[in-house]
Amino acid sequence: PGPRSAVLAMAGVLPWIVWAVLATLLLAFLGVLHTVYPPGYGQSFLELMGVPVAAALVGITVWGRLQPAWRALITRRGAGAILTSVAVLSGFFLIPVLGASWGMTVLGDTLTRTDPTLPAVTGPVYGFMVMPAVAFMIAAVSLAVALSTRIVVAIVLNIILVIMGLLIGGNEVLAATWLWRLAPWGWMSIAHQFPERWLMIVVLSLLIGSVAMGTATLGARRAAIRD
Repeated sequence: PGPRSAVLAMAGVLPWIVWAVLATLLLAFLGVLHTVYPPGYGQSFLELMGVPVAAALVGITVWGRLQPAWRALITRRGAGAILTSVAVLSGFFLIPVLGASWGMTVLGDTLTRTDPTLPAVTGPVYGFMVMPAVAFMIAAVSLAVALSTRIVVAIVLNIILVIMGLLIGGNEVLAATWLWRLAPWGWMSIAHQFPERWLMIVVLSLLIGSVAMGTATLGARRAAIRD
């Protein structure tokens, strides 16, 4: 079976309805925030809570659906093919949802500048530029931790990392220091506040996410034996 058949097979496994309901709730909440508060409030919520929680839920729920049949799945197809397929399918859902969420938060906000001494675009655009890589990292780490240990461990880890993101990424003084590197779940907010870091954030996020996916692949057979 080729890569295409693996993708099609996994498409019937993923929790699309759960994701659609959660995406609708996220968009509705951001819509209310945008109506009641200035755009900055919605942007901060999306950067520090919306993207991290959404990406983590995708990673954890993917494993939640794969886990019961994992032993049978990896005997038919390689773990790498399965995990790559679910990553692609999850990305096709998650990235458009987060893109639409970002679009809602910046309605009415200024995204470009004419002052030649300043960057051509404003902070929210830099946040948007790193968003796919950061979301990939969070989903991949969440999936890898859930697969390698237990789902509850992935949930606890995400709670800790979201809090760190809020404490550091949500504090401009702390975010300006080297501590920003310890708050990867808040990196979208870091890129918003400090645009010069956006490329480093993309590279680090893709590196961490790729290592996490590799770790999940290597631990696939151990997970099958454990479960």
